[in-house]
Amino acid sequence: MEIIGHLQVWHGIDSRSICSMQDSILFVGTQGSGIYKSIDDGQSWVAVSNGVASTNFRAIQAEGTTVFAGGQNGTGVYRSLDYGTTWNLLSNGISSSSYRGFASNGTIIVAGSTSQGVFYSLDNGDNWTQINQGLLDLNVFDLDLNANYIIAGTHSQGVFRFPLSELSTTGIKDELEINENRKLLRIVDILGRETIPTTYTPLFYIYEDGSVERKIITN
Repeated sequence: MEIIGHLQVWHGIDSRSICSMQDSILFVGTQGSGIYKSIDDGQSWVAVSNGVASTNFRAIQAEGTTVFAGGQNGTGVYRSLDYGTTWNLLSNGISSSSYRGFASNGTIIVAGSTSQGVFYSLDNGDNWTQINQGLLDLNVFDLDLNANYIIAGTHSQGVFRFPLSELSTTGIKDELEINENRKLLRIVDILGRETIPTTYTPLFYIYEDGSVERKIITN
């Protein structure tokens, strides 16, 4: 690490994307070196690529306690529910491709690929729907959301928008529908460290069906 003025510079890694979670937690997607995580505002970094086949990540997005990372061609969108400790490649409705853009607003997550256009999910990435109506270039470089539209920046045809009011909610699982027989995989704290139940501490219970519950035990 080198100090230049007020900047702290890390040399030797080609960093392509970055996102923050809960203020002090940072994730960086690199070209050729996978994903890195910092829990101290970037003072130190560790590689977190367990379960990841891609080494190139040009898009990364945190949504609540979930992290999405867009891998290289032949892979797709990866998701971590435990602060980057483990990753799973998503496939339910979303295509294999290279992904360069994400956007989210707490309700919807959208992903833009370099060959398959735009996909959206209303259930934290469990299910995806492709929306390319009117999109003249399926090579999407970046995405954004406002109160009314999904906005997509493309490689050769400019910027497109899609009304949020036209999104379909068909097939989305009710958030209140919980499988009582699901198996608990692990419990982690807000930094993603595996732990045991502790009173008056917010913890995340991760289940084998991909669901996550935030609990605070008071007695």
